[in-house]
Amino acid sequence: MKKIVTFSLLLCFLSLTTPAVSAHPSGVSCFLGSELLGYVVDCNNHQSSSTFNYNATGLDATYLGYTTTGASSWSGTVTINSSFSILAQGYYSTYSDPDTSTVAAFYDYSSNSSGHLTTWRIKNNKSKMDGRTASANNGTAAHELGHAIGLNDLYGSPNSGKLMYGYSTRTTTVPTSSDITGATEATK
Repeated sequence: MKKIVTFSLLLCFLSLTTPAVSAHPSGVSCFLGSELLGYVVDCNNHQSSSTFNYNATGLDATYLGYTTTGASSWSGTVTINSSFSILAQGYYSTYSDPDTSTVAAFYDYSSNSSGHLTTWRIKNNKSKMDGRTASANNGTAAHELGHAIGLNDLYGSPNSGKLMYGYSTRTTTVPTSSDITGATEATK
């Protein structure tokens, strides 16, 4: 019994003295947030600064409009620029798949050893979005760009009024104060 207690105390001591591991330099940390706070930062996949670009060559004028409006909704917190350069960090495109419930997706992303996104893609499902209002599609673009900023989906029903709510029943199409706080944390 004495050995078990001694071993347990040793484990407790070691767990308290083990240094925290972070993808950020000493003194700079990623604050994860929580469902309760109304935002969750993906500390392994987020922007290194509050300005970044996406390549818009895969978008027609209508979808470029949705994306530009979605990007501008983050203005004042994050600057997201449209570009036609192959050197842009992100790439936006469309596709059509009526046999899925997916409206749009943030995917094929990678990050460096500091957890900062280096490449990413967003695709819009035209077969789902073409029948929706411009406001809903602008909101979808803003939501997906929230992932490019470094925010994760929220799933708790109290967050249905947040832009980063992960279900299509979200009740806003622009970032809320909680979304903005999360974006600020993600881009530190």
